[in-house]
Amino acid sequence: MNHQQRSKLIEIAKKGIIKNDPAHDFIHALQVMKNAEKIAREEGGDLDIVIPAALFHNFIDKPKNDHNWSNFKSKTESAKKAGEILSNIPEFSKGKIEAVKSAIMACTGSRNDSISLEGKIARDADDLEATGAMIIARAFISAGVMKRPICKLDDDPFCKNRKEGFYTLDYLATRLGFEDKMYTKTASEMAKKRNIFLRKFFEELETEMH
Repeated sequence: MNHQQRSKLIEIAKKGIIKNDPAHDFIHALQVMKNAEKIAREEGGDLDIVIPAALFHNFIDKPKNDHNWSNFKSKTESAKKAGEILSNIPEFSKGKIEAVKSAIMACTGSRNDSISLEGKIARDADDLEATGAMIIARAFISAGVMKRPICKLDDDPFCKNRKEGFYTLDYLATRLGFEDKMYTKTASEMAKKRNIFLRKFFEELETEMH
């Protein structure tokens, strides 16, 4: 993909991403794209597929407290919209549109080793934003939207010995160890570094709260 095509796709995403979920806005899409490009440089993969899949993977979304919405619906609608967008770009290869849609759908559901390399890269790029400093920022943005408390005021506020609950720290606790969920070696190494920061955040917060 040349620079002009890349810039055009970024501009479409910037203008078109629905701005009703601040945790999954254009900044998130841009970060996922950058992650995907970095992984693809190491692992291979077609950037004509990886870049639009990353940019448009959350093109259609709703706030997390909308109980009639789901991650699967978001990806399904986003993949459909991505197909429409790419169909209207004359210079984009029409033979790659279905592969882009498939890579977007790879960003939801359980692990599936049969998906394409581009799907694995898109999924890893998205999952990288679910650990490290960025997930802390995004988690507290979502918590504000959903009016979710920081933690449960009991003897286990950091969710070490119980199942995930409604609280923000409960959610963040599920993001520890995310490097084991990556498809690619490159993403696993990136996640490992981010996870170190997330653990330090928990340690510091526990020190301050106690």
